[in-house]
Amino acid sequence: MKLIGHRGARDEAPENTIAGFKHGISLGILDFELDLRLSKDGQLVVIHDATVDRTTNSSGKVAKLTAKELSQLNAQFAHPLWDQACPVPLLKDLLNACPEINSIQLEMKADNRAEAYAVAEATHEFCQQYKGKTNLILTSLNRHCLTTLVRLKSPQPRGLVVEYSFPPPIHTAKKLGCQYLCLDQILCSSARVKAATNAGLTVSVWTVNELEVARKLAAIRGVSSLITDRPSELMELFQDAA
Repeated sequence: MKLIGHRGARDEAPENTIAGFKHGISLGILDFELDLRLSKDGQLVVIHDATVDRTTNSSGKVAKLTAKELSQLNAQFAHPLWDQACPVPLLKDLLNACPEINSIQLEMKADNRAEAYAVAEATHEFCQQYKGKTNLILTSLNRHCLTTLVRLKSPQPRGLVVEYSFPPPIHTAKKLGCQYLCLDQILCSSARVKAATNAGLTVSVWTVNELEVARKLAAIRGVSSLITDRPSELMELFQDAA
């Protein structure tokens, strides 16, 4: 089973920043999840929200800012004592800075259908040109992102991010040609995981931050990975397993 750093290591370092991913790597985490949006000039930037208000020292919509403007912001807002400024990175810059990473779930974010098409097309194009060794898994809550990848005949593994039990997650994931089912921990039951693995899906569970919850989920046969904001706390579970 893998332990996956959520947005790098969200509760321990500035989220979705190069510094945050390097922090996770320093702990021995080599598998991660991050969020992708498009900047005003069509660049893939690593940020969760539609605006920069929550995570940076500025305000405004990501889609109204260029990649250069985003790179000049400080994304350490939730970690004011962090000892270095952390810009909003381009995906390509993060991957270049962290070549040790084994795999990343790239969660495509969009707030309308047009954005979904655009971010999925840009992510597909990026993956076609990417020459690094990191395994890129394309995921989304947004069905339009995933249907775009189907239309483009993307060869990348992809996954459906699920936070509700309807529409039926396993059926939907298979219909969208997914290989991964990324379940909210509330939806993770032995029966659902068994059905998902029987359908050929790899099950990843988010966001797991409590050690006892992690122990229970890790005991479910078929759970492949746990996504956490607190990798240093959950490492204990994996050390015990070793």
